[in-house]
Amino acid sequence: QNSFAGSISSADSVCYGVNGDTLQLNGNVGNVLTWQMSIDNGANWLTQTNTTPKLIYNNIKQTTHYKVVVKNGACPSVTSTPVAITVHAINQASAGDDITITQYDPVTLNGSGNGTPTWSPAASLNDASTFTPEAYPLQTTTYLLTLTDVHSCITYDEVTLNVIIPIPTAFSPNGDGVNDVVIGA
Repeated sequence: QNSFAGSISSADSVCYGVNGDTLQLNGNVGNVLTWQMSIDNGANWLTQTNTTPKLIYNNIKQTTHYKVVVKNGACPSVTSTPVAITVHAINQASAGDDITITQYDPVTLNGSGNGTPTWSPAASLNDASTFTPEAYPLQTTTYLLTLTDVHSCITYDEVTLNVIIPIPTAFSPNGDGVNDVVIGA
């Protein structure tokens, strides 16, 4: 019986650098001689040492094509139709530069990127789902910006708000928590 390459299931679309799955060769007649991969749209092929019908890929950083060479007995070898694993470009999240503020002064965070933002911790923010929430931290706080793009790829960045707690210059014992106690007296 002639060699038959079968087909690889299946092409996929993945996130930059955080990916992995298994390619499966189906319907082949003959033994797998080798898997081959190309990172230049099939202009050049690199031979993989795998001779099984499954190939595990992970953490690829650019679109990569895969194909399989199959041979049955004394028949000539045949090569499968390539499949592409398309890698979506990294979607950089930016939480902005670290900021120093005085306690009780609000500040606007300056996040950016493409996708849906989520900030945490959310407790001292007026809206944790916008790129530019107003922050009201009472102490130094590091905020994490999580950005989810249209491909469900996720990137992160963080910003620290350094909070300076002022030394009271006045004494107002009215129970509001501000300058109610004389420090150093």
